[in-house]
Parts: sequence; structure tokens; C-alpha cells
Amino acid sequence: VAPPPSPAVGALLVLVQGWQAIFVGLAGYALIMMIWVAKVMPTHNPVAVDRRLSDVAKGWGRVLRHRTAMAIILANGLSFSILFAFITDSAFVYLRFYGVTEAVFPLLFGANVATMILFNRINVFLLRRIPAIRLMAAALTIQVVAAWLLLLAVLILGKPPLWLLVPLIMLAGGAVAMVIPNAI
Repeated sequence: VAPPPSPAVGALLVLVQGWQAIFVGLAGYALIMMIWVAKVMPTHNPVAVDRRLSDVAKGWGRVLRHRTAMAIILANGLSFSILFAFITDSAFVYLRFYGVTEAVFPLLFGANVATMILFNRINVFLLRRIPAIRLMAAALTIQVVAAWLLLLAVLILGKPPLWLLVPLIMLAGGAVAMVIPNAI
């Protein structure tokens, strides 16, 4: 729920109150979540939690010794890093480097969210016919190809046009929504 409106809310806060308002907004959001967890989330018996943690630790030990599982975990982590790179650097790239307005930025950011939703829906549909590991491999291929094309565009053009950059970023970031559920 949070990713789609976040850039728009952030842009509105900056527009109305300045950049400092983003930190006040985040603090308010954190306070609401703390209250939610304290008042609404169920509590657990500490003895049962300790026993469950022991079971979880044993399970992780088995996973860490399993080569295929470790390869999938690595692929999942590398795939996820594309999304974090986008989240971290998209404001700089779009607002500063390309000079888009604060009104346009949420649309460009939201395009990635929409692409993730699309990839997720395609994944759900295809899982009826294709094994999860094959779907994950296909999504990783999409990410790698999109990332290489982005790199080539930057190396060749220096500053590729937005019409080329945005779809490649959408493919690289959106494919995460097909990698992660299949990796899990």
C-alpha cells in the first residue's frame, strides 16, 4: 500500500512545508506503526516463541547448507538490489539529472509500481502452467537484459532520452515482482 502514494505524499510535503516535513511525516508514520503493533498485533507466549526460534534456527541451518537454495537466495538478493537502487537513486536521476518536475516524478516512480503489479499478475497467471523456478529464471533474464541495455545506453549516449530510460528501468525493477515470489 505504501509505495505507490509515497512519492506523491513526499512531493506534497516538500511543496507545502519544505524538505524537513518528510522527516516529520516519516516520524509520524513510524509512531502510527508502533501504536498499531502494540495495540492491534497479537501477542505470543514467550516460551512458544523461544521454541519456535530454535526451530527456525535449525531450518536456516539446513537452508544454508543447501546449494540450490543458496543460489536462489543469491539470485533473489541480487534481483532485489535493482529495486533498491531504483528507490535510492530515482529522485536524483529524474529530478536532478533529467530535470523533471516534482509533479512528474511520482508518475515516473508510479510507473515502476504499476509494472511490478503487472509482473505479479502475470506471474500468478503463469504459475498454473509453468514451474516457479522457470518463471524466476525468465524474470531474472528480463532484469539482466534491461540492465545491460541501460548500461549500453548510458555508455553510448551519455544521457539517454527518458523515453528509452524509463521503460528499461520499469522492466528491470518490475521483474522483481516475478523473481521474489518464485524465489520464496
